[in-house]
Amino acid sequence: MTNKCVEKWLAKEVELNQRHEELLMRREAILRGAETYYDTQDDRAASFISDYSKAMTRNKQLLEDIKQCEANLSDDVSEPDHTNFGILKKNYWSMVKSIFPVWYADQLKYEQRVKSASSV
Repeated sequence: MTNKCVEKWLAKEVELNQRHEELLMRREAILRGAETYYDTQDDRAASFISDYSKAMTRNKQLLEDIKQCEANLSDDVSEPDHTNFGILKKNYWSMVKSIFPVWYADQLKYEQRVKSASSV
């Protein structure tokens, strides 16, 4: 009877040793996974900080470029028109003033035709 008891306890101890080894392997795998996860998180944080600083630099440069463009435009607007441009502008507006009444009358006739065609 003692022999059976010893065998039973030995079998139980072997089983417990195997279970212990499995648990140790699982623990090690989880620890490696956690290390990898935290390393990745650190890399992401460093990348985010780097990307953020690059974006801030880019945005600052864009704002400076916009201010420079606005300054250039205001300088261009404040300059008097070139003589040829002034003549072209004057001719354009005189043409618009002479053609607009004709165009407006044609537009009214067109609208009347559309109304009469839709009512028939």
